[in-house]
Amino acid sequence: MVDNSPLPLKRRILRSIVRAANSGGPGSAIARTLLARSKFSSGIFGSYADGAAFELPPVHSGRTSRVVPPRVTGMPKRVVTSEMAPTVPFVFQNARVSGNSSVIATPEGAFTPQVYFDQRHRLFATPEEVYQVMTVDRRIVTRQKYHQTVDKGICVFGSGATNWYHWTMETVPRAELAQQLPSEYDDYPLLVPESCVAGSTFEELLEPFIAGRKIVRIPDHKTTLVNQLVVIEPPSFVPCHVRNTDWPTPDDHYQDAQFFRDFRRKILNHFDVGPKDTPKRLFLARPAPKTNTNRSYNQEELISIARKYGFHILYPETRSLKEQLEFFQGAEIVVGASGAAWTNMLFGNPGTKGLIWCLNVYDQVCVFSNLSEVSDVSIYHLFIEPDQHLLNSDEAFRATYKVSPEVFEEHLKQLVTPSFCPPATGLSVPTARHETVQ
Repeated sequence: MVDNSPLPLKRRILRSIVRAANSGGPGSAIARTLLARSKFSSGIFGSYADGAAFELPPVHSGRTSRVVPPRVTGMPKRVVTSEMAPTVPFVFQNARVSGNSSVIATPEGAFTPQVYFDQRHRLFATPEEVYQVMTVDRRIVTRQKYHQTVDKGICVFGSGATNWYHWTMETVPRAELAQQLPSEYDDYPLLVPESCVAGSTFEELLEPFIAGRKIVRIPDHKTTLVNQLVVIEPPSFVPCHVRNTDWPTPDDHYQDAQFFRDFRRKILNHFDVGPKDTPKRLFLARPAPKTNTNRSYNQEELISIARKYGFHILYPETRSLKEQLEFFQGAEIVVGASGAAWTNMLFGNPGTKGLIWCLNVYDQVCVFSNLSEVSDVSIYHLFIEPDQHLLNSDEAFRATYKVSPEVFEEHLKQLVTPSFCPPATGLSVPTARHETVQ
C-alpha cells in the first residue's frame, strides 16, 4: 500500500497511537479511544475475499485469458494464455469507497482486488488520501470520515475509472455482469463516479448495460459510506500503478477476450453502428495544450507527414460516442500517440491496421495490443526514448518526447502498402503462462 499520510509530525503521532492501541498494554484502551475520536481506524489489509461479509454465486464462468504483448512492425503476434477463475461477487457491509479507487475500506481494514493483493510488493491501487493513510506494523490505518451515505449499491467504479480505457474495459463490464446477480439484488442501483455521468461519452457507453437500474453518483475523490455494497471484479485487468523503477509485464494483465467480443457486439448494436462514408485513414490527434503539457511530442510535424498519405486528422474528444464508433468501424489504418482514444480499436473491423507510438518503458504493457485479440485488428508499436529518465508511471504520464519524422514516415509507407501484412511465424519468449505465436 502507499503511504499517503498527512504532515510528518502528524504521521509520527498517529503511528505511535496505533502502536499503543495494538500493544495490549496499559495504555492501549486510551490509545484506541484517541484513535476513534480522531476518526481513524486500524485494521487488516487484504483482498476482497478477506474483507467481504459474504460471497454470491458466480456471475461469469471461468474462461481462458488471452493477453497480447506489444509487437513492432514486422514481428509476429504472440498470445499469452492462462486460466481465469469464475467471477464471484462480494458483498461488503459498511464500506467506505471513493469513485476513482478500487480500495474498499471497512471497520475491519482495507481491501483490494486479488491481483493487487497478490502483487502488493509491485502494484498498488489508486492512492486515495480520503481514507487510506499508512501502514503500521502490518496494519492498515484509514480515515473513518465519509462525505455521504448510500443504503445499497453495485460497484461500477474503481482505480482509473475516469480514464476512457479503464472505464470501457474494467468499469462498465461490472454493470454488464451485474445483470447476472440473483433477483433479490434487482433493486440495487449502480454506483458510478460523478464525473462519468455528466452528459459525457462515458455516460453514453454505460447506457446498454443499465438494465433498468437507478444510477447513484458518488464523488470521485471523497468517501461514500455504503451500507450494503456488491463488488464484481472485471473480466480484464491492467495495473494503474507500479512501484518505482518497476514496469508492467504481460503477466500483470488478464483479459477474457470472448466476453469482450460479446460486449463489443452489444455496444455496436445498441448504437446502430453501420457502414458510413468515413475516412479510411485516421491520425488520432490531441488538442493543443493550454497549460497541460503531459506527454507532449512533435504532433504537428507528424500530422503534416500523415496528410501527404491521405490521413484524416481526428480529435476523438470532439465527437459523440456514436461518431467515434463509426470512425473506427470505417477505418482501415489508424495511427497516433498512445492514449485512451486507442481504446476504440475495440470497435475496429477485422484487418484494420494500427501504429501506436509510446515510451520505451511501456514495451511490455499490453493495454492496447490486447484489443487485437478481441476485434482481430493488427496493432504495431513504435517505442520512443523519453527526454528524461523515468522512475514511475506518473513521471511517464508527464514525459515529453520526439518521434523521428523519418522513422514515422517509413512506418507509414509500410502500412499503406496494400501487400503489407503481419508475418505468420516468428520467435517467442517463454513466460510463466502458456504462449503461442500466430
